Amino acid sequence: MIKAIIFDLDGVLIDSNYIHYETFIKAIQYINKDIYYSYDDHNTLFNSMTTKNKVKILIEQGFLKNEDIDIIYEKKQELTHEAFHTLQPNIQLISLFQQLIKNKYRLFCCSNSNTVNIKLILTKLGLIDYFVMILGNNDVIHPKPSPEIYTTIMSLANIDPNETLILEDSPIGLQAAYSSKAHVLEIKNINDVNYKNISNTICQMEQMEL
Repeated sequence: MIKAIIFDLDGVLIDSNYIHYETFIKAIQYINKDIYYSYDDHNTLFNSMTTKNKVKILIEQGFLKNEDIDIIYEKKQELTHEAFHTLQPNIQLISLFQQLIKNKYRLFCCSNSNTVNIKLILTKLGLIDYFVMILGNNDVIHPKPSPEIYTTIMSLANIDPNETLILEDSPIGLQAAYSSKAHVLEIKNINDVNYKNISNTICQMEQMEL
């Protein structure tokens, strides 16, 4: 029986890929103005990676140096923080979360984003108060595609994987979710995050267990 639902953030609760792309490009050009990737190239090479892991790839390619990691990370956080301040409450998601809480599900959020930005986004969307617990990439040693963030939050909340449904969209996130041994609802776009899809998925899972 499903008791907990864990939401990824980017691509699930908010379509912020372009924001992350723009702020990452600006941050790396703060160090090296000759580095540029198109939006499509960025998604192909770096989709759902942490900023530091993206920079490590650029170091391996010879575009940046090890000492650039923290500088770019801080610049990226600054730019992203500014961009997320413009977000508005999401009435559809608020309604969804109210229904899920009414049905006694415990809600969690696990993202490869920094925890400060996660909480800012969820606050601006009007969702922060619905979550029992939130974890970001700075709360674990190994970010996604490692399942560590999911296994950690299930352990802290004393939830069994078989009682947990994870909503994920990216290949990296899906790898982490499936590796955690929890149930998974694959999200193609944020419109898939609705009560009908979630309840139907849970009903199907529970029927299979009978």
